[in-house]
Amino acid sequence: MQWKHKGWKGRWLWVMLAVALCPVLIAQKIGDPYKILGIHRKASLPEIRKAYKQLAKEWHPDKNENPNAESRFVEIKQAYELLSDTERRQAYDLYGITNEDEHLYKQRHDYSQYARFRFVHNN
Repeated sequence: MQWKHKGWKGRWLWVMLAVALCPVLIAQKIGDPYKILGIHRKASLPEIRKAYKQLAKEWHPDKNENPNAESRFVEIKQAYELLSDTERRQAYDLYGITNEDEHLYKQRHDYSQYARFRFVHNN
């Protein structure tokens, strides 16, 4: 069966699929901080801190001779930094992105209040 060109309807489907998958792909890039720290999504700040301290002791490159210890330690540190900041954690929980990922969107779409103002009032 030949693929038939469906016009804009077919293109919109691909565009919507790409938009829906962006947060998933970005989240895979950084890994799931909850899985990295071995905690549940509703963990409190003291639980996050406790998990971080335990894993940091275990995976610190000076104490662990595993060749992957340094990269694992950095991963643990980044997960802790994300989850210990309430604003970044909330953004991650809602959208699957972090502050570091925002530049990916701002380069293409400047949706700040000033950009909207310029767009509306430049006529």
